[in-house]
Parts: sequence; structure tokens; C-alpha cells
Amino acid sequence: KLMAAALVPGESVIVALDGPERPLLVRILEDGVARIIAEIDLHGTDEDVACRVSSLKWDAARGCVVASGTFGTQAFRPA
Repeated sequence: KLMAAALVPGESVIVALDGPERPLLVRILEDGVARIIAEIDLHGTDEDVACRVSSLKWDAARGCVVASGTFGTQAFRPA
């Protein structure tokens, strides 16, 4: 299930997908090649509450994508 998406440099998009155990961040290149770049860390969240990503935003100043949701806020630098 797609939860959020953000356009990033390099003509690609990063999407947050509902993974089997935790949300995954997947980078999809212009040619359609996709790879997992991160898993959202659930440390400190209530296991009974569904972990959802509500937004993804590219932070050009830091060169990272910022994910926000029920887990709080985390930043990831795509490879």
C-alpha cells in the first residue's frame, strides 16, 4: 500500500510503502528500476498502533528525504 511520495533529484521518486513488518522507503528511477533504500525504525512506538507514513518531503539544504508519521520524524539520505 502506497502511503506517501516525494520527487527527489536525479529524476526519481521515493515512495513509502506499507511493508510486512514496517514501512519501507523505495526509490524508483526514471527507467522504472526500484530498490529499497530504508526501513522506518519503529523504536519507541506502540506495537498496537499501525505505523503509517503521513508525509515525505525532500530537504534540498540537507540532501535528504524527511518522513513523518505515527513514528515521529526521521531523515534519510538516499544513495
